[in-house]
Amino acid sequence: MSGQFLGAGVYRLAYGDMVIWALADAAGRFSFAVLKDLAPEEIVALTGSLANAEDQTLARSLNAFVVKRPNVLIVVDTGLGEGRVLADGLELAGLKPEEVTDVLLTHLHRDHVNGLLAGQEILFPGATVWVEAQELAYWRQKAEETSDERARTVMAKLNPYLQKGSARTFGAGQTLKPGLETIELYGHTPGHVGFLLGEGERRVLFFGDVAHVAAIQFSRPEVTVTFDVDPAQAAQTRAQIYQLAARANYLVAGAHAPFPGLGRIKALSPKPRPTYAWLGLTV
Repeated sequence: MSGQFLGAGVYRLAYGDMVIWALADAAGRFSFAVLKDLAPEEIVALTGSLANAEDQTLARSLNAFVVKRPNVLIVVDTGLGEGRVLADGLELAGLKPEEVTDVLLTHLHRDHVNGLLAGQEILFPGATVWVEAQELAYWRQKAEETSDERARTVMAKLNPYLQKGSARTFGAGQTLKPGLETIELYGHTPGHVGFLLGEGERRVLFFGDVAHVAAIQFSRPEVTVTFDVDPAQAAQTRAQIYQLAARANYLVAGAHAPFPGLGRIKALSPKPRPTYAWLGLTV
């Protein structure tokens, strides 16, 4: 299985009845302090060249995905929305935002929803935006009842679609369309979900922010991050979905896995605790 680059930060892969494009969004760095209960020397040992021991930061990847199946064109998460990253990626892929039929949001952190708008304008005028019901309720309440600027920013990106009537909610475990299932991945946020696309043996699991640092959180799935709303639940979810994906041999798409963010999960030693490896596609 091999794909091709279409330009900087755009990768195309034909898989089953799908064509998948991975779009690299704004790369950057984050502090060692994001990873909970790990000493700096442990982080450096586990991540190697990804780490800068001097300023104690790690390289960060951020991916959005586009999937074409018969009669649908789906965007999974929309990135940080800085400049025209998503729109330009679609153009390199030979696609137009107005052709998108569905936008699937794994959760409502800003690096997954900011790209819903281009400036102040809706980027996907013909799309239905799908968001998990508990997730929407959580961020809407924070935006309305607290001074949480992050929540207000997130809702500002989603509100134009809500006002237009083109945003819809669902419950985790629901089938949205033929060949499009939702999977509960709660913990990182109250309504964090995954999406399982495809038929038969050729299925792709888009699992959002189950893992933020592949070099650490596959071999150490118990490691959580400060972004997790419920760290204990996030760690439990991570172990469960790793096990499922490894057994089913799903192709997996991770928002923060090294670009292009596509790979498989391999189960390693089950004792004294289960550990896993990320087998990213060679690019």
